[in-house]
Parts: sequence; structure tokens; C-alpha cells
Amino acid sequence: MIFRYSFPHYFILRLYYYLLTFILTAIGFPSFAQSEHLSKKELRNAHIDSIYDRAEANSINTKGQLRYEYYFSNPSDDQLAKLGKKLEKDSFEIIEFRQIAPKQWRMVVMKNQVLSRETMSSMDKRFRILAYKFIVEKYNGFTIGNVRTNPLKIDEVKFVSYIKSLDNETLFSNATYLLTKESYDRAMVAFQECIDRHFKEDTSQLQMGNALVATNDLVKGIERWEAARNMNKHYLEAYLKLGDIFFENSHFNRSLYNYQEADTLKPNDDVILYKLASDLIEIKNYNESYKYAKRAVNLNHKNSYAKGLIAILKQPEIRKLRKKYPDQ
Repeated sequence: MIFRYSFPHYFILRLYYYLLTFILTAIGFPSFAQSEHLSKKELRNAHIDSIYDRAEANSINTKGQLRYEYYFSNPSDDQLAKLGKKLEKDSFEIIEFRQIAPKQWRMVVMKNQVLSRETMSSMDKRFRILAYKFIVEKYNGFTIGNVRTNPLKIDEVKFVSYIKSLDNETLFSNATYLLTKESYDRAMVAFQECIDRHFKEDTSQLQMGNALVATNDLVKGIERWEAARNMNKHYLEAYLKLGDIFFENSHFNRSLYNYQEADTLKPNDDVILYKLASDLIEIKNYNESYKYAKRAVNLNHKNSYAKGLIAILKQPEIRKLRKKYPDQ
């Protein structure tokens, strides 16, 4: 039996709803009545207010000059880089630009400014428009902090004591900034201090590895990446970095292990599947390579690298080997 409201029943129920809304509003629960009716602009302004309120609760003077950091993310780095160049012309400084996961890049820009809640609303709108204009997937918002000393301008003799004087979050931020600016020796000092404090230890080990590899100290860099992986068995970026460096140096079985673990952590990712297929073709496991390449193309028809690999695997001499050794 299907029950349907008659008009009187529906009218009475709606009357109860409006009466309840009126009572709750009258006794101090305005959000019950208003939350459904807030516009996107009002929601954004409420979020801005919450950030300023939190800063003021932490004794930050929001009426003076402060450090504002703005966050952007995109599946690739090219459009982010173009947006970064535009913002640098407007005196913003890029303090972080890196891949944080397959198909996920992050850019953080900073500027010391004096911004009220009202002017921040305009700034926030400007960044959303810029993200749309430069075809960047998302503007992720902003954070407020006190103006910091530029770690690049600290005298060499005083640098270590300066680093040790910082609180954990500021220390990690300085280390990341130094790495972004390719000041690798100073970045390693800062990340080592993070590791010694056991603060964001897995990420600090990974970033230490990045600095070491950038200075061509591959053995020690790999050791740091492996330390990051061993600390955090779900650290996808560590597995991918290890897979890539082992592959580039022809250690295909070691790269295969890391790519397989990455595939377990993030299944059905066409980039990871392509990496697996590339590795397997190197160890002459052609049929398995074909399976992974085919899956990659099925997931992403624009993956030209996987398509190229399939073309190689369809060559007559390799097809004969695939038939001769069906288990490989």
C-alpha cells in the first residue's frame, strides 16, 4: 500500500516546520533557519572570518602586516607554472611547487601584506578568477601568519642557531622554502632538525632525499627515500620516487617492487600502470607488460606513452615471444 499526503496533511506539516524554525530562531539557533539560505559569497566570507578569528585567538594582530600564503592545486605542473609566473610579476613569492601525488601538484605563494577581512574577500575572489583563467583546477584558500625572517638572508655563522630557535611548523616551512629555492645545503640542515625532533619525520626524510638527489648524492638520497617508505608504508610518493630512480638506473627488479606497492596503494592509476608496463618490458615479461599497458589505455585513452608501449609489444618478433612464453 502506498501512502500519499493529502493537501491538508502537507499543509499542516509545512506549518509545523515553519513554526519550529521560528521557535529555534527566537531562542538563539539562527543557523537552523539561515544555513539553507546562505549564498556562496556569504559562505566564503564566513570562512574568511573564521580564519581571521582563529588568527586573533592566537594573538596575531590582523590589522598589521602579516604573512599570507595562498594554495593552488592541479593534476599537472604546466598551468600551475604559468600562474606562478603571473603571480611573481605581482610580487608574490613561490615558496612551494611540487608533485605531492600522481596527477596532483601543489603550489604555494606568499606575500607580506596588510589585508582586512573585506579586502581579503576581494583577494580571494581574484585568486578564484585567476585559477579559472589559467585553467588551474583549484584555488585551495589561504593561511595567515606573522611575518617571518627569510632563511636565505641569515648569516652562515648564525644559520644553525636560527634553525634550532624555530618552532616545529616554522622550521618545516623554512626547510620546504629552502628546498624550493634550491638552497640544498641549508634545506638539509633544516630537514635534519625536523627529523631529530621527530616532526613530520617521514616527509622530512623524503625531502632530505630530494635535496641529496638534486646534489647528485644518489646513494644517500635513496637511503632517505627508503627511510621515509619504511616509516610510512602508505607513503605513495616514496614508492614512486624509488621506483623511478631504480628504473632510471636499470635496477628493474627493485623498481618493479616499488611500482607494485604503489599500484596496491593507488589501483587503477594509468600513470602507475604505465610505469609497471615499462618495467616489465625491460625484464622481458612481455605478456604482463601488455596487460598493464592495455589497462592504462583503457583508463586513459590520452595516455600516449602506454599506447606507444602497446605498439612495441605488437611488433612481430615480440608477439612471437609472447606466444612462446605465455606465462611471461
